[in-house]
Amino acid sequence: MPIYDFKCNECGQTFEQLCRLNWQGSVVCPGCGRNNIAKIVSLVSSHGRSGGDSGACSGKSCSACSGCK
Repeated sequence: MPIYDFKCNECGQTFEQLCRLNWQGSVVCPGCGRNNIAKIVSLVSSHGRSGGDSGACSGKSCSACSGCK
């Protein structure tokens, strides 16, 4: 299940909630207990490599890359 970011339209608190992919409402603000919330855009962070060259530099010279430029 993905984690979605929400903002309460009543108290302004932002929070994360674990929801099913096809969630339909019923998310409640942990601050004020109301369900007048909006799903907000969240940033995605990816760690590690899943094959191929990501172009990211580790900051060290190694045999896997030509070092930082």
